[in-house]
Amino acid sequence: MSEESNNQGRAYEYICLLTLHKEINEFRNAEIEQNSAYNAAHHAWTQVGKVFQNILLESAKAAAATIFDMEPMIIEKAMIC
Repeated sequence: MSEESNNQGRAYEYICLLTLHKEINEFRNAEIEQNSAYNAAHHAWTQVGKVFQNILLESAKAAAATIFDMEPMIIEKAMIC
């Protein structure tokens, strides 16, 4: 795998994570643990161009919607017993 392809994949991981975080937080609290993988993905995100970032963002939104369709309990509010 080329370095460019690897960085694009990390950039996609980053925006998918942020998109899922944002969408889940509309229903319940979610936190992102920042570690070396997060930092590498964030750095990769800053290295890709704005046009490519927009493409990745739209794809991440579609991916999040698909994940929620497949696993609706992710966005259901937890019941307190």
